[in-house]
Amino acid sequence: MASSLKISDFVDLNQKSFYISLASITFNPTWWNIVAQNGDMTEYKNKTITWLLRGNARLGCYFLAVAIFTLGMVRDTLFKKALEDQPTYSLLPAPFNVYVPAALIVTGQVLVLSSTWALGITGTFLGDYFGILMDHRVEGFPFNVVENPMYIGSTLCFIGGSLWLEKPAGLLISLYVYITYVIALRFEGLAVLLVYYLPRTVDIRHLKPTQRGPGLIAVRFCQENAIRLQASSAPLALSMGYFFLLLTIFPIVSQTFALIIPRERGRSIHEKRDGVPTGWVPVQLLEPGSVVRVRFALKQSNIDKLDDYLMDIAHPESKNYGQLWTQKQIMDTFAASPETITTVKDWLILHGLNKDKIKLSSDNLWLDAEMTAQDADSLLEATYQVFEHAESGTVQMACDSYSLPSHIQKHVEFVYPGTTLNARKASNNKRSLPKRSNGIISKRDTLPPGFSANSTDRCDEAIFPVCIRELYDFHYDFKESKDNRIGVFEATALSIYLQEDLDAFFEIFSPDLVGQSPEFISIDGGSFQSLSMNDPDESDDDLQYLMTLVTPQKVTLYQTGDLVQLNHPQEAFNNFLDAFDGSYCSFEGGDEPGVDDTYPDPQPGGFQGPEDCGTVKPANVISISYQSIESTLSTFHLQRQCHEFGKLSLRGVTFLMATGDSGVASPDGCIDEETGALSANGTRFHRLFVLISLSTYNFVPQVGATQINSGASVRDPEQALQITGGGFSSVFPQPTYQRPAVKRYLDNFVPEHTKGHFNENGRGYPDISANGFNYAAVTENELELLQGTSAATPVIAAMIAAINDARIAIGKGPVGFINPTLYSEGFKSAFHDITTGGNQGCDGSNSTGFSAAPGWDPATGLGTPNFSKMLELWLQLP
Repeated sequence: MASSLKISDFVDLNQKSFYISLASITFNPTWWNIVAQNGDMTEYKNKTITWLLRGNARLGCYFLAVAIFTLGMVRDTLFKKALEDQPTYSLLPAPFNVYVPAALIVTGQVLVLSSTWALGITGTFLGDYFGILMDHRVEGFPFNVVENPMYIGSTLCFIGGSLWLEKPAGLLISLYVYITYVIALRFEGLAVLLVYYLPRTVDIRHLKPTQRGPGLIAVRFCQENAIRLQASSAPLALSMGYFFLLLTIFPIVSQTFALIIPRERGRSIHEKRDGVPTGWVPVQLLEPGSVVRVRFALKQSNIDKLDDYLMDIAHPESKNYGQLWTQKQIMDTFAASPETITTVKDWLILHGLNKDKIKLSSDNLWLDAEMTAQDADSLLEATYQVFEHAESGTVQMACDSYSLPSHIQKHVEFVYPGTTLNARKASNNKRSLPKRSNGIISKRDTLPPGFSANSTDRCDEAIFPVCIRELYDFHYDFKESKDNRIGVFEATALSIYLQEDLDAFFEIFSPDLVGQSPEFISIDGGSFQSLSMNDPDESDDDLQYLMTLVTPQKVTLYQTGDLVQLNHPQEAFNNFLDAFDGSYCSFEGGDEPGVDDTYPDPQPGGFQGPEDCGTVKPANVISISYQSIESTLSTFHLQRQCHEFGKLSLRGVTFLMATGDSGVASPDGCIDEETGALSANGTRFHRLFVLISLSTYNFVPQVGATQINSGASVRDPEQALQITGGGFSSVFPQPTYQRPAVKRYLDNFVPEHTKGHFNENGRGYPDISANGFNYAAVTENELELLQGTSAATPVIAAMIAAINDARIAIGKGPVGFINPTLYSEGFKSAFHDITTGGNQGCDGSNSTGFSAAPGWDPATGLGTPNFSKMLELWLQLP
């Protein structure tokens, strides 16, 4: 293993803080020697400080003491900052990695404090230069134990601190401290002899060096008054030299010990679950000898720069706007580094795991290790148990928490099995999402009296495609470019469209589309099922409006997942991503067993074929009308999925997601602040995690919903729809592109009753809105009125598809990630600001959620689109 170690594992010489720390160490003794003795305007020669303090030498000494002490604090702070920026690597095996640094620090502090006590303030802080001389040599402790205890003690503290924090770079800085002190001793020793002995004619060839704090040097005066120095601190130099020689060779020695005693100091909890989720019961501890597979999600290289990469190609003021990445660029940029792979693998081997049982995924993003349950408990300082879900019968291995050493944490995103407990419903359960119906207005394919498919006179009562076009000035003729594609995500277990419903809708609102179907792409078992197995309204509504608004542009339907995923759309979400990016598949990507499906699936109704991995090309725009709850998945899982959406956005894909139809809550209520669980009585606002963790995800635009006021026309301002989802994420931070807009809302418009119930620093949503109330749609042969953000999302998707079509027609590329542009100053005129209404609170009341306000707000986002203006502005961009 030693052959895999590099200098960069120990010291990062590219950190400025490292050199700043060295400079401060050099500056301090240099400064106080110059001030005290060597310059023309100094204390010893001209009594400068004493003169400034009106002839009070003792006060001058105290002044210098305060200055030296302050500089020492600054030096120590800079040293600490330098260590924070340096690699962590334990040089000492346990338990010596605790005992040795602790002993060095205690010893050093004892030497420093005791010598200060023995010498007093004036004796410690250069009082002799002020004429405050000592009457006799100090011979008690610690001067009867070691020469120069002040400097030795200080150096030991530097060394001990470096070993305690496991920072090899600190030892290098400590060596520099030692060298600086040796040089300082030579100057200070001579100066003190001059102070004490120059006025005298005396042979001091046999004089022993005085034993004071700064450390004196034995000097022999020649008859010609020439002075030859001989350092009495030579024993110190010799002993310290040996010490640093041992520290130099110690990494090699410690590696031998590490094969027997793993390096484990500096551990901390990596992931923790607060309590057991409702419905789960711990059944038993795992048998110590049972074999388990533990999977380590390796930290992706440059993943912390993903936001910067996206801003570089998506912000309208960037010179690289529109320069999309290739899939190869993405894979090369974000693959785990060789250092990460080697570090984690070597750590596992150090714990006695067979290297042949450790497998690396093909994309270098996962390590899979086979071990016993006892080894897993020891390795991760966890207690693994078997849990069972009462309703579904799902059995899962999990722990309440697990920990990792500090030098491993920076290379691992999360571990599975971990803390996640996610139940799967039985395959014969029907969908539990509420039907979004406001009543049947007509049977079959006819409109009631007084309504016309081409009239906007009654859009406040029922929304037709013509209403959408007039509301947002959405009049555009598609070129039907082969390079422009628009897609819609549907989860098989929740909704499958019916062709007869599409035809009935098209017969009324878009006759040219009668008989036409979306381009059907099946992902992991997505297929047509019998009517009794699904509720078609979601899929029917999405396709009826999307196909009508973009005709003659073809629409692609990504029918995802099998019926085993019933009521758990988050599983279909990752299957969906797998199909676009093969590196995200199974353990060789982002999938998390127990959360994501694996194929072939032996369960009844499960897909029997191989998993779709990188087999599907994503459309330029994809509309997603489903949500899952942010708090049901681990933070690490959400982050991994969020990053995947960001990487796909680098390729120019625009994802649009509905914010949900529960206001500030989830369908199961808000978060109970005492238990942390979802509850109808909860008070903390909860973010619905739409397909992507990014609505809470920073890289996915979130779509809210509005409505036309009763009696108003399409030319009048809309208001927020009461059920529209909106608020702030508890997981994802506020993106930079959004901060000014959100800050304006928080500073001026946030309702008093909402304060303290949400994360003000979280990602705010929605970003944009469209009408989502009383959509006329044909479902199961009935013309119904539907409502929700899932009705609004395809409308925004259609507009972005139109903008892409226009750009591609003049030789430009798709707009990709649109949020930085939407929030930019230049696009303010592209929105109809919504300033009335609000979304419902935890109790379902529209008076307890967030209110619409001028500018961005967490009910309607930036507002609804002015399509003609939006198109004009986007055509001006590169």
